[in-house]
Amino acid sequence: MKMPDIIQFDLRDLIATTLSEQDGVRLESVGVINTVHRPFSRIIFIRALTSGGERKLVLKQIVHHSANKSITDRENQAQVEFLILRELYPKFLNVPGCNVPRPILVVPEQDLYIMEFVDGQLLVEMLNGIRLLTRHDSLNRLVEFYRLCGLWLRKLREFTGVQFASPSIYAVTLERCEQKLNIIDRTADPRCPRNLTERIRSLIRDQIHRAGDRPPVAGRHGDFGNWNIIAGANGITVIDFLGYQEDLLPMDFLKMMTNFEDEKAYLLYSKRTIDALKNGFLAGYGKPPEIALPVALICEILHRVCCICAKIENRPQNLMRRIENNISLKHNIAWFLNDNRKSLWPAEATLS
Repeated sequence: MKMPDIIQFDLRDLIATTLSEQDGVRLESVGVINTVHRPFSRIIFIRALTSGGERKLVLKQIVHHSANKSITDRENQAQVEFLILRELYPKFLNVPGCNVPRPILVVPEQDLYIMEFVDGQLLVEMLNGIRLLTRHDSLNRLVEFYRLCGLWLRKLREFTGVQFASPSIYAVTLERCEQKLNIIDRTADPRCPRNLTERIRSLIRDQIHRAGDRPPVAGRHGDFGNWNIIAGANGITVIDFLGYQEDLLPMDFLKMMTNFEDEKAYLLYSKRTIDALKNGFLAGYGKPPEIALPVALICEILHRVCCICAKIENRPQNLMRRIENNISLKHNIAWFLNDNRKSLWPAEATLS
């Protein structure tokens, strides 16, 4: 199969040159296996026959979408993703069971980069196989993958390092939160109280005021969850670094924690099973660094706002999914309306 029309240059020569320089192999033929269109990217799976055997590659081309305009306008995201993979790939080679895809080449002017194909299954698809009655060995295997997720995230923090930023870092989270709140306002979903978005805006501004002038930051994936993690014989591989940047330290951790909470709304998921997966993740992550509670709450507010927005925008036809959406929506709204709300950030890692 020939290269699709979106590739407006001789990609074959670029692949041939790169594989020759990096691996010392000669490219004999190259073709497309499949193309997948996603809202924010276009994924092309490539088969390359070389003098050293068959190689499977993945081309990712960034799609400029109105929903991620603030990200794609900031920096060339193909370049950003490629460079962070190039930085992290050799470091994760020394962490058994934790990986990122091997980067091959980047073409910033075409908004694309190519990486090595990773064999395995998305973790979210494996979780979808977990129901109320689960084989013990299947659950143990899944718990181990989630433990590796925690370990991977801890290592990302260590590899990128923890720094202390200026208060301007809060503007990034505030902007992302405001985008979602505007959607909630425009939708005017009757399930949302009239004063909900006003209450959320007041809450996040109050937490920013309390959070201090030197919040801890580290490299953050940006969309860390089981939908961006491939599990297989070599452990886990984290993919899709769109929007990668330095951000508030708890951001990725609380993304996972809010997702665990959300999954408990799924009618066919055992809460005991989700708790087992969460405990596996926490065991891999280890003891979190101590931070001020308002810093954690700023991140958690964003994730819960994103969840509310997603439940409002996505109206599944399936009755069971609609019920699950409503449960999740009500739970997150109730968290905002409760003045005694509790954070998912561990109490033992909260500065007094």
